[in-house]
Amino acid sequence: MTRSDSLIGSVIGKPDTLPENSTSAKLEVNLFDTAVGSADEIKVSSIQVGESLRLSIGTAPILSKVTSVRGEKIEVQFKRPVCLFEKGKVALSRRLAERWRLIGAGVVVG
Repeated sequence: MTRSDSLIGSVIGKPDTLPENSTSAKLEVNLFDTAVGSADEIKVSSIQVGESLRLSIGTAPILSKVTSVRGEKIEVQFKRPVCLFEKGKVALSRRLAERWRLIGAGVVVG
């Protein structure tokens, strides 16, 4: 494996040691008060059903769509399959002012 293989964010492991790839996930999320990386202090509003988010899972940036919101728990559908570990940490970004801005963090729940 080399850098030129373009496997950014990919996970490698011995056979039968990794979970099956997932196309959806349930997350418990904590949103920040303001978005990170913006010159202005942009308040973070609650996550809405149908909203697109970019999740950083390990080093992989994965586009997703929110399918359910129940308090601090959300369900998302990924645009492509991803290797996802239960209790794995996830960073949440939202498109604000034409850029992806970090708005919170989450943990994969069963």
